[in-house]
Amino acid sequence: MPGFATDFAPDAAAVAGEWLAALKSLRRASPHTLEAYGRDLRDFVAWLRGRSAADLRVRDLGEYLGFLSTRGLARASIARVAATLRVFYAFLQL
Repeated sequence: MPGFATDFAPDAAAVAGEWLAALKSLRRASPHTLEAYGRDLRDFVAWLRGRSAADLRVRDLGEYLGFLSTRGLARASIARVAATLRVFYAFLQL
């Protein structure tokens, strides 16, 4: 996905790219879904600045979702972001 090399650390960009490729081939995700998931992940990484993704707790994810609510995102959009993060973190556990 364009932009990952500049938005993520090199290793994270590679993992994000692998994840999106897996979604495309295994789940047959549409280009629009892949674009939304990629945007969700980039926004999350931007919010993480100065924090370690490896040290995150459920409370931190709740804080992020609350932050999205204060930005005026619709409930459906916040639910999609939560799904994006859940699926991405599940992929990391493989």
